Amino acid sequence: MNVPVVLDGMRYSADEFNQVNTRLHSQGVDLLYVIAKDGAFFAFTTVTGYDAYATNNGLPRYSAPVVSSSVSRVYYDPIANAYYILEPDSVDGTEPDKRSQLMTSLPIFDYAQNFADVDFGGAQLYVQCGAAYANLGNIGWNDRISSAVGPSSVYPDGPEYLYEHINFGGSVLVISTDVSVANFRDYGWNDRASSVRVIRY
Repeated sequence: MNVPVVLDGMRYSADEFNQVNTRLHSQGVDLLYVIAKDGAFFAFTTVTGYDAYATNNGLPRYSAPVVSSSVSRVYYDPIANAYYILEPDSVDGTEPDKRSQLMTSLPIFDYAQNFADVDFGGAQLYVQCGAAYANLGNIGWNDRISSAVGPSSVYPDGPEYLYEHINFGGSVLVISTDVSVANFRDYGWNDRASSVRVIRY
């Protein structure tokens, strides 16, 4: 981690936070992280703390993942080297005859964009608002995301939640609407996400 962190309202240098985080981790404390539009980095030890921040900054309160019988659909475009994780009731990207429909059915800002390399490079993973995927390893994306662009505020959607572990476990990184993060290394999240969801509200 290379940037200062405001943890539960107290500002720490990157080195100071790393020490505090090591102690918290040893106590089994998972953190909720959020990157503000100006690049400021916040962390919270409780959902209540995050919700207070979210309310004051026009963000939705955190909602815990709900286990659902509906399964997000996955489509791979080999030409673009991109995966699409779509919400359950969207077009079925696994059927070849619907691929053209998929490419034209998503509004350009109706998804979060994730990249395998820093500076928005390399292979791409698009997650539609309303979609979730509990194990990115199933599609070759476990611990692979290095940069990201959150959904646009043009739609009442987002943010994207990236989870440290499969099945939406561990610490959480919140990528809010209109936020672009060119290098996850700066925030201690490079190649760390194992599950993902983008809320639609």
